[in-house]
Amino acid sequence: MRVPRSEHPIPRRRIVDFLGGHFLFVVIVSYAIIHFLHFRFSSPPLGEFYFWAGEGGSIASSIAQGNGFANPYPQMETGPSAWVSPLFPYLLAAIFRAVGTKTVAAAYLGIALQCLLYAGTLWLLYRIVQRTFSTACARFATLIWLINPNRIGLTSKILSGVCMHILTLLLAILALIQFKGNPTRRAAALAGLALGFAVLSLPVMVLALPFYAYSLSTLAKPRLSMARVAPIVACAICIGVLVPWMVRNYVVFGKIIFIKSNLGQVLYTGNNPGGVNVDTYAYSSQHERELLHQLGEIAYTRYSFDRALAWIRGHKTAYLERSIKRAVRFWVANHATGVKRWVWSLYQVFLLVSAVVGIWRHWSRSPVTTLCFAILLIVPSVYYLTGVFDPHRLRLPFEVLLTIFASAALAAAHVEYDQAKQRP
Repeated sequence: MRVPRSEHPIPRRRIVDFLGGHFLFVVIVSYAIIHFLHFRFSSPPLGEFYFWAGEGGSIASSIAQGNGFANPYPQMETGPSAWVSPLFPYLLAAIFRAVGTKTVAAAYLGIALQCLLYAGTLWLLYRIVQRTFSTACARFATLIWLINPNRIGLTSKILSGVCMHILTLLLAILALIQFKGNPTRRAAALAGLALGFAVLSLPVMVLALPFYAYSLSTLAKPRLSMARVAPIVACAICIGVLVPWMVRNYVVFGKIIFIKSNLGQVLYTGNNPGGVNVDTYAYSSQHERELLHQLGEIAYTRYSFDRALAWIRGHKTAYLERSIKRAVRFWVANHATGVKRWVWSLYQVFLLVSAVVGIWRHWSRSPVTTLCFAILLIVPSVYYLTGVFDPHRLRLPFEVLLTIFASAALAAAHVEYDQAKQRP
């Protein structure tokens, strides 16, 4: 029986009550304080190009100046582009048009908007874990994600499309959970819409499409007709989201390009006689930029792809060794220095170990956890086989899935500890 407010023996606004009843509010306030302190006192970013989202920032500048989706490198004009996925450059271009291209105001507004998007990932993560496991588990997940040093660094110091990758991925997972509670065609269409934007933001997520369709079918099994219809509806809507951008690429370049055109450059950057060599990266190499300018984007990426394949065919053992090293580097790379490096390393060990335990115990708990496990297992393999130029940025969308499993392991350990204390 609930105790009336006036007869409650303890004031309801005590700190413990407030933290328990307003957990997400406290977490988001803590999030704002952490990022303000990091932005104010941490070292500056590597340079203007990297702060302004690299190639995406250059394309955003081109859009804001009325030149369209073009010119991924600031040193020269290379014409229309499909170098990066379109969502974040258009968002950044809107900021440039509002307050000026690459101005101080644009920097502050961009960082503020990016922090807001990451705050949205906190809420989405909480809801996903709460509905998949429990409220206690959701609190563990939110706290683990809150203190993730990789996310803090990427949020506060550089503009990057990673925030869009994570937000759209979590929306796709939450849409799947919503379908579980209401398996209708409309819910399947919303799930397909969310997945379409996830793929449009991070094209490698297309590898998750079969697993996503299978999860929809499994969740709808009590209704056999919906189990057949839901995956078809979701896949059709997902493809419908991608088609307009692919049509744009075909109209501009005369070839079918799946979202991005930079696969050849990425493959050659990681697979050439010099290894991961900045001299093969178009931003750092004048020779590569001149080739890009002379050949055009599509011919240049094809030329880079052919150069990479030629090296791979002649050095199969070396390619295998590099792929294994890339796989390891993808999950353990740490660019911090001094005390920060030790703190980051401890966090990585904690996250990976607890996530492995969580995966071992819970990967088959539901179609949602099976999907998360499949994404972790399959999707990053693209980076192992091609190249890992910036593992911290590429890894972050997958770290949020590790966080889900890590929180499940911690919550289970907490329950087992409480049960052990109660035994005589």
